[in-house]
Amino acid sequence: MAGRTEIFTYLCCLTDSTWGKLSGQEANKQADQSRARFISRYEEVKSYKKFEYPYFKVYVGDFRTKSEALRFLKKIENDYPNAFIREDIVSFPD
Repeated sequence: MAGRTEIFTYLCCLTDSTWGKLSGQEANKQADQSRARFISRYEEVKSYKKFEYPYFKVYVGDFRTKSEALRFLKKIENDYPNAFIREDIVSFPD
């Protein structure tokens, strides 16, 4: 892509199977609460809430390698047993 620099990053996605059964407003509220709970435990790790139709999702971390993401996933597995890793691309303007 001309004029942009892209890098691959890995994120951990925190999920809750009940979010898909809630109304949009309630699911949004649950995602906010989940993100706030995460921040209270891991304040040094970046977190993001995104709406990806039809669900709200909470992503955490900006890991440069998959092995870093796996180590963090192992660290949070007791608090977030349904979390998984997702590869993403971040674009930066030149």
